[in-house]
Amino acid sequence: MKFGIVFYSKNLESKKLCVQLVRWLKNNDIEFALDSESLIDEEGIDYLKIDRLARACEFLIVIGGDGSILRASRHCARFDTVLVGLHRGTTGFLTQLEEHNMEEGIKKILDGDFRIQKRLMLQASVMRGDRRITSYYGLNDAVLKVVSLSRIVNFRLYANDELVEEYPGDGILISTPTGSTGYSLSNGGPIVMPEFELLLMSPICTHKFNARPMIFKADDLLKVQCIQENTYVKSRVVLTVDGQVGFQLKEEDEVVIKAAPNPIKLLEVFPQDFYSLIRTKID
Repeated sequence: MKFGIVFYSKNLESKKLCVQLVRWLKNNDIEFALDSESLIDEEGIDYLKIDRLARACEFLIVIGGDGSILRASRHCARFDTVLVGLHRGTTGFLTQLEEHNMEEGIKKILDGDFRIQKRLMLQASVMRGDRRITSYYGLNDAVLKVVSLSRIVNFRLYANDELVEEYPGDGILISTPTGSTGYSLSNGGPIVMPEFELLLMSPICTHKFNARPMIFKADDLLKVQCIQENTYVKSRVVLTVDGQVGFQLKEEDEVVIKAAPNPIKLLEVFPQDFYSLIRTKID
């Protein structure tokens, strides 16, 4: 199957745009299916659960903003599906198509007139002793953060089992280059070309005077331990990935963060200058 379509937003405008796209695909006899939770009022639509849809299609069109792209990226990377962003959100760093050029863009895809961007994704695993409790995949970032009270937790960072530093404060953030324009940016991290292969680290509200963001190689293995010195009141620390999935950590847990085995493939049909994009999107 050529195209899958998904929209997560409850915004009626996203649904209207989906209907417009579906009718155009039908009129041009182009095979497609929709995510089973992306329901529209049209006859003769095939619906598949998102994992089956990502596996079955060559291109997954995601209608929405960057949050929708982040959510869909986990499925696309798993099945090596090319992700196509159709903008209906706010910032729109990761989307390529818009309503005014949607049909032109799809024609370019059918003609093979496009470029594939490979973006590094990260994998964050929670280790409890020698046992892996859970793993999450993300396109933007993994964040360990205190979510209760205002007590300091010491976040101890290792790279390839060597101690880097201990950061007392509110948390620690590990970002991909794609995520460098997200939470990492607002936390004082650098802006990085999105197709670079590296990992960025920045402490969150640290009490260490000389703490600075750091950059690691894509094949480095990062590990974070949470050390709580207050024996009377323990703060809750939560791991979140892309701000969408999360896990409440126990004090003995370690979080191992590394580049995921599979990158995400993002489609580019209308070339964009990265520096022009950040000037436009960040003011």
